[in-house]
Amino acid sequence: MLFSDHGDQVRYRDEAHHVGRSDDWQLEVLCNVAAAEFLMPVGAFAPARASDLSLPHLLDLRSVFRVSTEALLRRVVKLTSEPVSVFAAARVVDTEDFRIDYVVRSRAAKAGLLKTKRLPADSVLAECRAVGASASRTEDWDDEHVFAQVVAVPPYPGYRFPRVVGLVQPADSAVPPVEGIQLQRGDATRPGGSGAQIITHLVNDRARSWGPHGFAAALRAAFPEVEIEYSEWALDPQQRQLGEVHISSAGANKWVASLVVQSGYGERADGQSRLRLAALERCLAQLARLAADLNASVHMPPIGTGQAATPWRYVRDLILEELVDRGISVTVYVLPEASMPQEEISHDQLVLL
Repeated sequence: MLFSDHGDQVRYRDEAHHVGRSDDWQLEVLCNVAAAEFLMPVGAFAPARASDLSLPHLLDLRSVFRVSTEALLRRVVKLTSEPVSVFAAARVVDTEDFRIDYVVRSRAAKAGLLKTKRLPADSVLAECRAVGASASRTEDWDDEHVFAQVVAVPPYPGYRFPRVVGLVQPADSAVPPVEGIQLQRGDATRPGGSGAQIITHLVNDRARSWGPHGFAAALRAAFPEVEIEYSEWALDPQQRQLGEVHISSAGANKWVASLVVQSGYGERADGQSRLRLAALERCLAQLARLAADLNASVHMPPIGTGQAATPWRYVRDLILEELVDRGISVTVYVLPEASMPQEEISHDQLVLL
């Protein structure tokens, strides 16, 4: 009903009626733009919320306003006083480049930014392989040095690859990524980026194999041979002591590190955590040495916050002290449907149990 010729032609947006017209994606873009305006009209979003342009923060706001990623980013760009643009892109199947479908600029954004119609296949957009996965990187686009934050959203009807929407700012005006733990939407079994990588998870001192649930199960499915090697190592109870680390190759330039930091398994009757922070501290120190020797980055889920039931702020501070402060790059992957770990500052005393 948004189109003046709606009575002349029936337009279908589902895959069953997809007839392969080359301009179908344009109709989908227009519908997405309209939906964004309907879902987040003027006055629906406090301008103060648009001051923090970090993508993890903005993605968490989707549940607050019950809107799509695209609708939220379009509204943020219209409200912010920062020089930033939101764009939507789709993969061009025959070349694997990315076609820019539209760009919306903030009041402060330079008009010349993102005049290009294509982005190369090796840009940061390529890291968003599944819906909900996100990435960020400083790159050169249109002879401009920019900081781009991107996230994958559902594909156009009839298309295989997800679309990508994101924010792009001139790198010299963007808030640079904090040299700390990089929070990112995605799957830690499939870390983004290049170079040597160590995937890290936690295990307990009782079981001789990885757990059947959560990240351990996903890790086993991705690297079954590594789980077998860990089980052989864990046969000796003297090796799987708290504070020990098992590391195994998982293919070219990739390793899996199992950190023995949990005392037993299962939910405790008193509701307390089974994770031992002193053991985690020792394991992270070992992991830092291994990463330095391999010249590797470290990738993990929000360790300790699942069945171990430990507040993220405690784990975060140890990661900062034992890994980041020693120059090790750390990325924490949060599944698309999960809430980001709470980053609040606690004044409670940190006791290493």
